[in-house]
Order: sequence, then C-alpha cells, then structure tokens
Amino acid sequence: MASNVKAIWKKADAVCFDVDSTIIREEAIDKLAEFCGKGKEIQAMTSAAMSGKLSFRGSLSTRLNLIQPSMQQVQEFIRSQPPSLSVNINPPVFLKKFGYSNIVMIGDGNTDAEASPPAHAFIGYGGNVVREAVKNKSQWYVTDFQELIDELS
Repeated sequence: MASNVKAIWKKADAVCFDVDSTIIREEAIDKLAEFCGKGKEIQAMTSAAMSGKLSFRGSLSTRLNLIQPSMQQVQEFIRSQPPSLSVNINPPVFLKKFGYSNIVMIGDGNTDAEASPPAHAFIGYGGNVVREAVKNKSQWYVTDFQELIDELS
C-alpha cells in the first residue's frame, strides 16, 4: 500500500499539510489553554478529538468555551509563544492556483485522514505525536520529513 502512495507522492502537484503537530511541533489550542491556565482540562479532549473519539467541530467548540480566551490573551499568546517548526520542514515558496492532478494530504489527526479522498493519498505524520488511529488509517506513515524528502531524490 505504501508503494502506491509513494508513487502518488513523487507525482504530486499539490500537498496539503495539517499544521498542529505536523508542520509545527505543538497543538496550538493546547498551548493556548496552558497559557490561559486550562491546559490539563484541554489536553485530554484534544487527544480524543485527534484520535477520532470526539467530533472535531464539537470538541473545538467545547475546548474554546472552556478556555474562553480574551482577545488580549490571544494576542499576548501569539507574541510570546511562537510556534516551532518540525524537524526538516521548510515552508513552500508558492503554489499553482489551479490544475492539480495529484493531491497529497499529510497530517497527524483523524480529520486529516478524512481529507483523502478528495486528496489522492494520505500520509500520516507521527514525528511529534503518534496516534495509533491515524497510523492505522495512513496509506504511508512517516515520523520524519526527511523520509518524504528522500523519496523525492
């Protein structure tokens, strides 16, 4: 199964990345909750949502209602807690707007896996957080972006 995904990966003209725990090392909502003094309550709910045990929309709404960050807190959080990029990730410079024929989704959560289809392939990412449910749904599972880079060489 991974060989089929690797073939699509080599021909992809668009790649969609999840951000939290994929492009960046942390789950932003968990870090915001910690910043606002609600970290422990929110982390378990985030983990359950990313593993597919809770609906994404419902759990996001519930988590934000529990945190209730003020605009000032959000602005201070963004200023004082910049995200850290995952190892070997270099943001793309620009992409074509239309005409894609091979789209690859890369992510660490259940909702990322659900993006394929319409994406032609889903590559699970576990370099920051390993989620067995995502690993099981992945057509190819990587723990380091270098694996993706090496496959293109």
